[in-house]
Amino acid sequence: MVLGQLHAALYAGQGLVGARGIGPVLMSVAPLFAAIPLGMLLANLAVLYIGPARRALDREARAQPNTDFSAAQRQLLRLSLIVAPIALGVAVVGALLPWQT
Repeated sequence: MVLGQLHAALYAGQGLVGARGIGPVLMSVAPLFAAIPLGMLLANLAVLYIGPARRALDREARAQPNTDFSAAQRQLLRLSLIVAPIALGVAVVGALLPWQT
């Protein structure tokens, strides 16, 4: 929504509906890649509050190094800190490009 408003401010009369080219694709798809690791972090937090699921996952994690809850959260956070800014930057580039209508 914000990126659409940025594009509309730069290119009056161009909207996402019916737009073609790489710009609208970048603006629409790139935020998905930013949201995936963040969604995984939130899903792990949700499992934290489901006792039986948490115990089962903890049992499975004992067999492999760096697969416990805190290590997984750290790795996902690290991934988020890399992927999210890049994906959002790509989305901004898509919003700044002129679109074919």
